[in-house]
Amino acid sequence: MSSFKDEEHRKRKLRFEENIEITSDDIISETANNKSGYIKADQLFYFDKNKLDYYVFASVEPDLLDELIRIIIHLQVKNKLKQNTKNLQQTESKEEQPV
Repeated sequence: MSSFKDEEHRKRKLRFEENIEITSDDIISETANNKSGYIKADQLFYFDKNKLDYYVFASVEPDLLDELIRIIIHLQVKNKLKQNTKNLQQTESKEEQPV
């Protein structure tokens, strides 16, 4: 997710079909910053949750998630998805690297 700098930035970014607007009303969280922004639905990043320390601090309303999934499927059909799997690749530890 990225935030808008100003109204002109908002208009410019929302012209792209892959960008979906998200407002503070769309976020389910105990803390809120009351900012709006956008999700770049054409960029999918994959992570191995077993290799990360993470916590979930927010989620989105089901209607927004449904819209996001529809856009992702639409972009997939048009072959416009960028899938980043670099975070899933096995990396050797320093001890295992050849000398």
